[in-house]
Amino acid sequence: MVRERCECGRETTLPRGVLGRTDEMMKIKGVKFWPSQIGTILREFLDYRDRYRIRVRSKAGVDWLELMTEGDESAKGRTEELSRRLKQETLLAFDKIEIVEKLEQGPLVIDEREGRTFK
Repeated sequence: MVRERCECGRETTLPRGVLGRTDEMMKIKGVKFWPSQIGTILREFLDYRDRYRIRVRSKAGVDWLELMTEGDESAKGRTEELSRRLKQETLLAFDKIEIVEKLEQGPLVIDEREGRTFK
């Protein structure tokens, strides 16, 4: 923590540095995960578009992670490559990756785990 004095005479205490946004972070399968990571990874693939949706469920106490993203026919053949890249970057294995032509409007993250909310 650092105490700083403003030109107006007020004094404030601030953290030494910004560590990142915590409002977006989720814990899935014991791993800290930021949904915005997915958009960064999808931009590396020309077959996929930027629109995506993440669904998190709990089955028998184990997190189940699904990704739905927009893409064309060639994208459907590259899901294994996308899955490997997601695992490498996020340290999470997505249980299901679905490619759709057009993704309907809706929330970026759907967290269906009991007692969890994400806004």
